[in-house]
Amino acid sequence: HGGNLPIERMSSLACPSYLGESVLDEKAELAARRVANGAGLEAAARAMASAAGLVHPKRLAAQDFSSGRWGDPLDWEVFGEALGMEAFNPVPADEGPTPLAETLERNLGARLSDARWWKRIMQAPMRFDYVQRRLLSTSRREIAWLQTLPVRSADSVDGAGVPPVCLGGLFLRSAWSMLGSRYLPYVSLPLPEAQVGGPEDIATATACLRRLGVQTSVTPTGLICCLHLLRAGGCKEVEFYAELYKEVADADLRTDSQAYGESQKKAASQVIFVPNRGFVNTKESTWEDTGLVQWLADIPALEAHYGRFGPSLKHFFENMVHVSQGPQDWQPQAFLHALRRLVEQVDAAVSLGDGASLPGAPVAPQTLLSDISKVAMEIYCLLALACLTVATSEKLAVGKAIAAERLVLLKVEGQSMPKRLSADEAWWDVDDDLTEVPTVISLSLKTHYGERCDLEGFFIDIVKVRPKITRDELRKLLRRPMEAAQLTHWGGLTVCDIENYSLMQTSADFRPPGWTPQGEEPEEVGAQGGVRNDDGGGAGAGGGAGAGAGASAGAAEDAAYVTTGAAWGTPSCCSPHSSPVQPASQTQRPLSHSPCPQQP
Repeated sequence: HGGNLPIERMSSLACPSYLGESVLDEKAELAARRVANGAGLEAAARAMASAAGLVHPKRLAAQDFSSGRWGDPLDWEVFGEALGMEAFNPVPADEGPTPLAETLERNLGARLSDARWWKRIMQAPMRFDYVQRRLLSTSRREIAWLQTLPVRSADSVDGAGVPPVCLGGLFLRSAWSMLGSRYLPYVSLPLPEAQVGGPEDIATATACLRRLGVQTSVTPTGLICCLHLLRAGGCKEVEFYAELYKEVADADLRTDSQAYGESQKKAASQVIFVPNRGFVNTKESTWEDTGLVQWLADIPALEAHYGRFGPSLKHFFENMVHVSQGPQDWQPQAFLHALRRLVEQVDAAVSLGDGASLPGAPVAPQTLLSDISKVAMEIYCLLALACLTVATSEKLAVGKAIAAERLVLLKVEGQSMPKRLSADEAWWDVDDDLTEVPTVISLSLKTHYGERCDLEGFFIDIVKVRPKITRDELRKLLRRPMEAAQLTHWGGLTVCDIENYSLMQTSADFRPPGWTPQGEEPEEVGAQGGVRNDDGGGAGAGGGAGAGAGASAGAAEDAAYVTTGAAWGTPSCCSPHSSPVQPASQTQRPLSHSPCPQQP
């Protein structure tokens, strides 16, 4: 009389639980008691309603209904809905979840991914009907919030090493276990043999999980996610990756290459697994093996690992993720690595006994040793081509690496040891006054690499070798001390490389140590151990004979002493004739600090 009947007042209340999970924790209840003790129960009820996102006069129903003291909170939720009680909405506006929704975020994700919870609600038709209506008809804003709920249930995340995931990142076990094995985070539904609900109920529950973002069937998007989770979980079994690559390719082939967008293909390209190596990018792999340079560059050929799993794997790697077609697609660093490996493998080949082979090499050791210049030329050509597509800074880095690591490689005919030179020890061509010295010509890069590609610009502009070597530059270069480098089975530049070395000598080569003619400035030894001229040019042990054109004060005297035959100071190993013995009164100046490998 004069007031609402008790059952009519239900429409002014909101349920204090959400899918059976209480929205009030101990912290919220304690805060409500403090407000009630200070300002009264009405103030406490309004404060709680505000925290729940309710508009006055709406308020939450008594917490007793959600505490479990009077039965299952989900049953009271179903009962309250039947009487007109408003369902709790954790995201009532675009501003985001309400303060009380934070309580739900702790455990709700684990509840919705727990197979035991689904089995329990499917055993009670009224509960199951309520849950499926809430999940299938709720707003997009609320579903988006549900999909981000963290999952901590041991039942749903049982893969070793699987990182924490949200509810929308789970996979239905019955659909994915064959592909993902122990590496995926799963959610399960009761099996048919459990006799919980019929096929229609299983289909309805599956639809609810799909609405929550769970991958309930094998889809193109799910396959890409599965690949990344296998990587995150530490999977090293090539069979698992092969099966997933095959599924991805088959889905693409069934839809005439329309199943995946460019972003999805890019995501797939980040999960290229190579046994015993790990994950590589598309520029670091090919489908087919292209031969020796690829082996030296250490670029894997995927056909060797995945060819046995069927032709669709080739479609995945070549047409979807676009692995490189061959060396023309590789970056400069791949060819620098190939040069370094060529040095290593030549050393290994020389050390091998008869009949032995280089592990994994596509050629025999003797073939590699005889084709050093041919192999090096192919690498240089490819490196020069790769440098055309990179920034100037990267080109300079390539040149510095070749210069510093002595990666200018030559195989001179008639010499047993191949040459491994730094940039300042090498030259592209010879000056006109050295054309009568065949050995100097044989050491020029043009002799070895001038017939193919435009390598002149590569060596001169990027590696910074001399465009032409002059007689004076060669003389200074041969007088400098050799670097203390471990060249193993490779040789450096020495006096013994030049026939008729006397053609390079002047009177300065025969002066007593420390003696300088009157009127001539003394030569100074630079910081790097090379000889510096008056004009500032010099040869450092770490890089380059100076190319200054200024003549020293004693140039005329030096020229007068240039000889044309066998002369004092010519090493016996470099000339078929023995050198005459010098007079006892004359002290011979050493011709070069560079050791001769042919001398004992």
